[in-house]
Amino acid sequence: MRRRYYELNVIESSSINENVSNIKQLIKLGYHVVCINRKMKSPEKVNKNTPKMSSNEIHSFSNAIEKLKEEVESLKTLPDLDFIIPEDFQLLSRLTVDLENTDQIRLLRNTPYKEILNDVDIIAICPKDEDVFKVLAEGKVDCDIISFQLEEDLDYRPTREMIGLASAKNISYEISYSHAIKSISLRKYIFKNGISLVQRSKRGKNIIMSCHGMNPLDFRSPQDVINLAHLFQINDNICHDVVSKNCMDVITHAKLRKLTFKGAVAVEKISEEEEDVPARKKQKVE
Repeated sequence: MRRRYYELNVIESSSINENVSNIKQLIKLGYHVVCINRKMKSPEKVNKNTPKMSSNEIHSFSNAIEKLKEEVESLKTLPDLDFIIPEDFQLLSRLTVDLENTDQIRLLRNTPYKEILNDVDIIAICPKDEDVFKVLAEGKVDCDIISFQLEEDLDYRPTREMIGLASAKNISYEISYSHAIKSISLRKYIFKNGISLVQRSKRGKNIIMSCHGMNPLDFRSPQDVINLAHLFQINDNICHDVVSKNCMDVITHAKLRKLTFKGAVAVEKISEEEEDVPARKKQKVE
């Protein structure tokens, strides 16, 4: 079976042409799945004086991704394209949210933040507080990736028990490498914090690696990322997983979160014909 490679953290550009250029470069490097990431500001309390977000604002990211998908699809018709777009290529959307305290978690479950999060494929949360991280590890917040800011000293130390608790719920951890490439001063923090994370997560279990980049100079090929994984002391036999299997697990977790109830029963909209059937005649789903 052919191995597929994933890049799950490409920073969204304000220009659609730059986004398309980034996607093209990542396809050339050998990626089959690319995820565009938008940073969402920390949720704030909404009151009667807070301006109401319009539907266009709420769905702005999903609309932008749809336009990008159309642009990528149109590339397949160009006769002079100097690379091949894989038939199974996927373009996904991701939101990354900074949470500074546990009060903000409740706000994520309410309008308009709930609608914004429902629009995207993958949800990542950056916990700025130890209490927030504990709530995430216990699975009390809908998210697929926990993304620490490894390029700086953490205000708290994630324990092996808490990291293992989130991993048991199939929530993944992210190591982003672009800051290590661009800055010598930040490199020491990324490797120190990244190695600490790997050591507390069974040497690479549920770890993904991504670029967190916004232009082609930030991107590296899957093989280069696999080599980087060795520097974070990820075991040789699973170093490929940080850009393949573990990333696929993130997407699977996201689909189960969105489309099923507790990972067991798929939630589907009932058609008009089914709504007309008497309740006693509807088949009960176990």
